Amino acid sequence: SVRQNKEKRRTMEEKLYDLIDRICRFFLLGMVFVVTIVVVGRYMFNVTPGWGEELALFCMTWFGMLSAALAEKRDAHIRVAAMDKIYPRQMTKFLHKLYYLVKILFASVLLTEGIKLTITNFPVMMSGMHVSEAFLYLSGPVTGGILLMFLLFRFKREVLS
Repeated sequence: SVRQNKEKRRTMEEKLYDLIDRICRFFLLGMVFVVTIVVVGRYMFNVTPGWGEELALFCMTWFGMLSAALAEKRDAHIRVAAMDKIYPRQMTKFLHKLYYLVKILFASVLLTEGIKLTITNFPVMMSGMHVSEAFLYLSGPVTGGILLMFLLFRFKREVLS
């Protein structure tokens, strides 16, 4: 009963964050597993699977892109905070709003241009895994959409309130 109430109180933002966090962990573990197979195969058995490096790159790309969205949600990206102390308070508030707008613009471009790139590369096949390169490039628009949602949630919570 207490657990159900706690689950109901969780926001959509928190649920999305947890889902993306699990997906990132899956890709990170997948990357470690595949690289281990490739290294052991190469140095112990003199055989390397043709799909190994390609799948590791696939996992690394998805992990890197999605974890950038998670870092934005947690406000964990590195930034120069010294400017906040130098400028007057009103200027700092204005700059923070401007930063959000620039980040929202970047996420929008990542989403729209990523969709175009994904569609363009749909007929191209990855040689080792024999799947469309579109699945690799799909990490761009997916991350752009998630990043946009996290930014809009934070913008509403921190800037508009």
